[in-house]
Amino acid sequence: MKLSTEDRLEILDLYARYSWAFDERQATEWASLFIEDGSFVIVGGPRVDGRAGLEAFADKMGNRYPGIRHLVTAVTVEADGDGARGRAYVVAVVPDGAGGFRNLEHGSYEDRFVSRPEGWRFRTRTFTAWLTA
Repeated sequence: MKLSTEDRLEILDLYARYSWAFDERQATEWASLFIEDGSFVIVGGPRVDGRAGLEAFADKMGNRYPGIRHLVTAVTVEADGDGARGRAYVVAVVPDGAGGFRNLEHGSYEDRFVSRPEGWRFRTRTFTAWLTA
């Protein structure tokens, strides 16, 4: 399978909608960006499967980290069999209470996508935190 320009743009939009939905505490919208049995995996941490689990996870994290912002960059996307895969760097920040932000987490995403009638969706998203000294 070859990705068209339209496919690539839709997947790039998916990256942005993921961050906006999570950061704006729209858990149902965030979970809908995954296929029905999709998964979010934190290496060394939890694995969340299925839309109901994903929605509950986003709701819980939104309550735990109000004001969180995901800053995603260096996105790459390529065809992979009958779907696509992508990678990106991410920094998540939260308000520091003094008018600024503090780093909550930083690392990278490894993604697998599939095309559905409603558009491209995450099959799996794996977050790997970068270790700091």
